[in-house]
Formats: sequence, C-alpha cells, structure tokens
Amino acid sequence: MPIARPETWWVIVDLGHEPGYTDLRVFASTSVEDHLWMSWATHRPTQREIWRIVRGKRIYCGFKYIWDTPNVAEQTDPGDTLAHRFYISGIEAGSEVWYYLHAPNGPYGLEIQGPLTHVHLLTVPAWSTCAYFASHTKGMFRTADLSGPGGPQPTWIPDNAGLPFLDIRQACPDPWDPYHRRFVICHGDIYRMDNIFSDEPATATPVLTQAQAVYLTGGAPGHILWITGNANYPDHFYVVFKCDIGGTGTWCLKTIDAGETWTAHSVDPWWLTYDVGNIQAGTDQGESPYPPGDVLYIPYNSTAGGVPWVARSFDEGETWATTPTRPPGTGTWAPRLYLDPADQSSVYIGADDAGVNLYRTWNHGATWWLKDAGNALGLRMDPIALHAVMGSRRSDPDALRVLKDFHIWKSSDGGLIWRDQAATQHTVRVMHYKDHSPDFLYLARAQDAPFPDGLYATHVLFVSDDEGSNMFGKAGAHTDQDDGGGDSIPRSCGGAAHEGIICLPKP
Repeated sequence: MPIARPETWWVIVDLGHEPGYTDLRVFASTSVEDHLWMSWATHRPTQREIWRIVRGKRIYCGFKYIWDTPNVAEQTDPGDTLAHRFYISGIEAGSEVWYYLHAPNGPYGLEIQGPLTHVHLLTVPAWSTCAYFASHTKGMFRTADLSGPGGPQPTWIPDNAGLPFLDIRQACPDPWDPYHRRFVICHGDIYRMDNIFSDEPATATPVLTQAQAVYLTGGAPGHILWITGNANYPDHFYVVFKCDIGGTGTWCLKTIDAGETWTAHSVDPWWLTYDVGNIQAGTDQGESPYPPGDVLYIPYNSTAGGVPWVARSFDEGETWATTPTRPPGTGTWAPRLYLDPADQSSVYIGADDAGVNLYRTWNHGATWWLKDAGNALGLRMDPIALHAVMGSRRSDPDALRVLKDFHIWKSSDGGLIWRDQAATQHTVRVMHYKDHSPDFLYLARAQDAPFPDGLYATHVLFVSDDEGSNMFGKAGAHTDQDDGGGDSIPRSCGGAAHEGIICLPKP
C-alpha cells in the first residue's frame, strides 16, 4: 500500500470487485485524485524488493510487482478522480485473476502500486437460471430458477414497477451491466429498468418519450423503433427514430449517460423512407480500421417496394452515410441486420432478390455477397413477428444459426454450406443462445400461444438441446397444472417482444 503524500501519493481507502463468468468489475476509491490503471493476469506476479542507497547506507524501501507480459486496463472514468472503475472481459470462465491498481508516476521513476488482489471468476452453468422475458401485452417478467429440459418449472414474476403500460416492442440489456439494468420500448417510449440486485424487482424510469424524440428531430411526428447499447462504451445507447411520411427522415438519437440526456443525428433526410429496421453497434474491431464500438449500422428500405440500404456511422453515431453499394433486390418489409460480434466490418442483411436471401459484407457495405446458398434465409421483421432471426458466436464467428419459418438452419463455415435442422416442435419465431452454450437454445413465440391443445403447446417460452426437435415449455399458464402457473407468464401475453429473451447465467 503506498504511503500517503498528498502532493503526489494516494492511498486506496476502499476496494471491491464483482466477478462474472468471463469478466471482472473492480471498484476503488483513493484519498487523492489520480488516474489509475490496472495490471492483471491469470497467474501471480513476481515480487521484487526495492533497495536504495541513502546517505551511504543500503535501505529497504518495500517491493514491487512484476509480470513479464501483463494485461493493462485503464479506468473507465475520465480524468483524475477519487472513484475508479475498471472492467475487463474475455477471460476464461472459472479463472483466477490477479490484479493491482497503479499510477505511472511515482518517486524514483517507479509506478505507485496498490495492493495485490486475486479473485476467482464464476463457473458458467450450461443453462441460465436468472432470466427476463419481455412480452407484447403483459410487460416484463423475471425468474431466478430457470432450468433446462427436464428441470422444474420456473416461477415467473411480473417486473413492471414504474411502467404505465405493458405493451413492449423491444428489450435491450445493458451490455455493461445486464444483471442490474435493461431498457425497453414500451407504448412508444423508452424506459430504463434498474434493480440493485438481480433477484429484486426493477424500477422503470422514463428516459426518452416519443414527444421528446419529435422535439429533438425537428418537430415532425414519428416513432421510436429500436434501442441498442455499446459493449465498448458504458452508458452509451443509440435509438432509431423514423419520422412519418412528410417528415424529416430517419434519425439516430444518442445518449452517453444512460438516458439522462440525448442528442439527435440525421441518418437519412429522405422523407419517403418506407420502413426502418434495427440498429447495432460494433463489439470487436476485427478487420475494421476504426476503433471497436465506433461503427454503427441501420438498415432501411428507400420506398414501398424499393431498394434496401444500410446506413453506417464510423464516429459512434455522430454522422451517417449510406453504404457505397446496397444488397441486391427490393423489400416491402422492415429489414433487419446482424452485425458480426467478432468483426464490426462484417454485416448480414436480408434482401428480396427472387426470394428473400441473406447477404453479407466484410468491408462495411462496400460490396455484398450472397451467403445462404439460395436457401432464402433473409433476415426481416414486422411489428409482431420476427420472420427470421440470426445468431453467431463471438468465439467462433463462422458458426451461424438462422431461425426461419420455424426451421433452424446451421452453418459452420460462414454461410458456404447450410444444413436444415428440420422444423421445430412448436411454432416459434424468437431464438436466443449464449456464446458458451451454443447448443442450448431458448425459443419463444412472437404471438399469443394457441388455445390449449396439450401441456407444452400453450407455452410461449421453451428450451431445447436438440435444435428444437424436442421443446420443453418454461412459461406455463395454468394454476391447475404443474407447469409453473400462478405468477407464470400467461398464454395471452401477446408473445415475445423483439430481443425479448434475456438470459443471465447466475448460479
């Protein structure tokens, strides 16, 4: 621990950490303002003594920690601060992480080092236990006892405190803190849902209303369509707002403080833009020359039955332009894109080219290639049902999945060869899985479940470990059946909202 010298030295007065499965958060406070760094590794550093010659005598001055090749992370708080927050990710689950905080400038040309600390990351379970479900007509639900096939039925509890309405269009977990924060588009407005502990109810706070969006974009009526976060910038979120016909086009509304303040940035001023899809921000830089997270994309159709385009931003949503080329074909539906989490220059989108096909770009949209081998796997969506939803693994970006017309398609080579895994047991349009457990699927209906015709057929949420051939209901609707009734998600919930399955692997 450094000795307190107000002019140059600091003392850590509080230190804590929150281990995840593949990430670690560290919180510290110091007696003097400074800008700190964290050195870390999955093995203990060498401890080397520090000796100095003082008035002809060799004096022991303590010790320092040394790694041959340490990982170094900067605090997320800008400038010199008393409170210091750190976030590191991409670590193997279950690892033991050693770390210390330090400032580069100290006496004798040495860095000022805090205490050495170590922590074990959590071991990832195969199936998530903590989960949230966003529905079209009954709001949000949460559970702390979700399980896989054959496990007991979970108890779903409504989690809608502060929401004046229960019609949710889309749900978005905070990529920096999914356990304690989510955003939802509810009744046309955006609400931030915060809970101190993941097993306690959340409180919804309005952060962007449709009226505010209209004011920010120049006063023309329109609608909020989608919200997404940024895994590289905490508290940064982006919203797609589309003006009605005769308005001022499509906009990106941006916040850097979790919704407290917003700025408006024109995406496309063309007032005849027919329909706009989702928005996504880059995760890993990949082959892109731009910093990770600075690249954003929005897909849209120019007119009814017009050509599809992709708008892109290379400066984190500040300025926008269309891609140099567009995917072939036309469309009369809202296009949906999927951004490769391992490479922000790689994007997938659907386009109606003699059938709705899947196209991919590896250069931010400068050129496009057909990537579904003519299997009509194009991504698209409408206000209720997802016509196709796609996923890949950050750890294996060539392993692709598409849920299309209740069939799950898989590719292991980036879309060169696709395999139809056959129809799912029940009609579902929503698919979710975790990177560490790609064969464990969470599937959901995008509309109300049909009238009772069997125990599982009335559920809206399912799990499957065989590509949907056998599906196990996880959201019952009957108090007189052993299917998690009572507070469970009702059959008449309207189905899952866009991105409506949020699974957290909490033990």
